[in-house]
Amino acid sequence: MTDYAVELELTLAALIFALGVLNAGWIWRRYARVRIYELAILANGLFWGLGPWIAWLSGGMTLPASDTGLLWWTYGGVFFFMAGIWLAGYGGLYQAQRRYMGNESLASAILSPFSRLQEVVPFAIVICLVLVWGVRLIVGWRYGLWYSGSSLGRSGAYLPYVFVVLQQLSEALAWGLLAWGCGAIWQPKMPWQLRLLSLIVIGSELFRNFIHGRRWMVIWLAFIVLGYLASHRRLRFKPIAMMVGAVVMLYLLAFPFFLAVRDRNDFGGVGQDTAIESFIRGVQQAATVDMTEQRERAQASMSRRPLLLRNFVNDIYRRQDDYEPMYGGALVSTFYNAIPAALLPESYQKEDVEQAIQGHYRFAKGDASMTWVAMGVADGGLLGAWLTGLFLGGWLWLMERWGRILMTGNPLAGCVLAGGVVYCMLQVEISPVACWVLCRNILVLQVLFMLIAAAVRRPELGWQGRREIGFG
Repeated sequence: MTDYAVELELTLAALIFALGVLNAGWIWRRYARVRIYELAILANGLFWGLGPWIAWLSGGMTLPASDTGLLWWTYGGVFFFMAGIWLAGYGGLYQAQRRYMGNESLASAILSPFSRLQEVVPFAIVICLVLVWGVRLIVGWRYGLWYSGSSLGRSGAYLPYVFVVLQQLSEALAWGLLAWGCGAIWQPKMPWQLRLLSLIVIGSELFRNFIHGRRWMVIWLAFIVLGYLASHRRLRFKPIAMMVGAVVMLYLLAFPFFLAVRDRNDFGGVGQDTAIESFIRGVQQAATVDMTEQRERAQASMSRRPLLLRNFVNDIYRRQDDYEPMYGGALVSTFYNAIPAALLPESYQKEDVEQAIQGHYRFAKGDASMTWVAMGVADGGLLGAWLTGLFLGGWLWLMERWGRILMTGNPLAGCVLAGGVVYCMLQVEISPVACWVLCRNILVLQVLFMLIAAAVRRPELGWQGRREIGFG
């Protein structure tokens, strides 16, 4: 890339990052009452703004070639998308809510489970943790689904439908458990039994997120930060320094070690081993690898990986010279993918939204870095990105309203909703399908919780169900 193109991309990325920082400054002044739409703006500002700078530093202060005109359009799409979220949030729905419902309604219902821990019965946390890891171990041991990414493509097609459903529900539960654990760990007057339980939850999810990859490790750390902010503690130097140190440790140690383990699974051949046995063997082999070499490989990977988000948007803009936008077709296709196959069998065979975009614009189908921005641009360029931001902001507002209802009637389901929505916003490289699947899973889990509570309810013994076991 020419010097001008590099300078242009870094400048545009810095501007996007500045928007996220300005939003972070607003969060800093009222950190205990952060709203979920503010978190979405911050996450997009960090991912889109820091990504090119990380790639530039990791790649020896250079970037792969890109058309300067496309860079203007791509980062313009990011700006309009973030502006749409802000307009739906601060400038629209939330202001109307404050006007008609009062300031008390502004307490974030999505993030409240990080601090309202007393409403969740610990027995329910233990049961859910056992169920989540039971499903994970069965699926990993018997069907080979242990890692994310390439192993999903190899083994996912052989997973029976009942385990597809259980895996979806268990992963939704897992984010709720992490939300609970990250809130509990920072509470000043927490019984040691609950603190131990929260450490088990956080530690087990760190292990799971390590297996999934680098982005999941960063999201795990972000959950811990949100738990600290929700604890209403004063911001002090020591915990902030610990969190910064954790980021450095992830980059210098965890990321290279993850690549070493992943290589032994992806390229070493699993043979007759199960996925879990292959993972154990990979860890043993990775422990003997020269970590200096692995750090160099991790650095080379970071010189390319953060740019995949803008590359896909660039490709879409390039094709719009010859093809019309999809005019909402990309957004509509995401809803089909979220419909259970039991209700709509053909939804199971329907292509993913990124493949629908690739098919419409006639470029090679394959794995792509799907984002809300890419979907909005595919549907209508800059206007589509802005409308997509408005749509996402409206969805987040509905999730906050739903979260408020759940926290008063079904706190455990409220935790699951909180963890799932926070994950969807922190995971910028994600298909919007994940948001609709989350809503579907919450509805199913809410019904299951109500049925469990009804099954154990014994009025003659004073058992109401929810108070004793936490479901209902």
